[in-house]
Amino acid sequence: MNNVGTKEDSAQGYVVEMTEDWVSCRHPDGSVESLAWADLQTVLIERNNDNPNGLPITWLLAGEKSRCVIPVGATNAQLLIRRFSELPGFNHLLMQTGMKAIANRWYLCWQNPRRR
Repeated sequence: MNNVGTKEDSAQGYVVEMTEDWVSCRHPDGSVESLAWADLQTVLIERNNDNPNGLPITWLLAGEKSRCVIPVGATNAQLLIRRFSELPGFNHLLMQTGMKAIANRWYLCWQNPRRR
């Protein structure tokens, strides 16, 4: 029996909230991570089968001032895909590759063009 579970099972209790100005993820323990869209510098997908919290696939939204880690199967996580589509040069192929990956790895799907 696989003790990792599915991405949906392990993401239960995580909730994504978004506005025009920010994105946040509320964790099952009540803690919240948030990031202002204006601060967004990179969007990565991490595949980590050994993640101690049982979340094998997560988004990492990183800014200069903060970061927000969001399980792919979190409630409302599908809203991120729409927002990512608005980012110039967002790599949808790497996003799909990261979501299907088996091996532990980071996938850089987008980097702020001003940072390159």
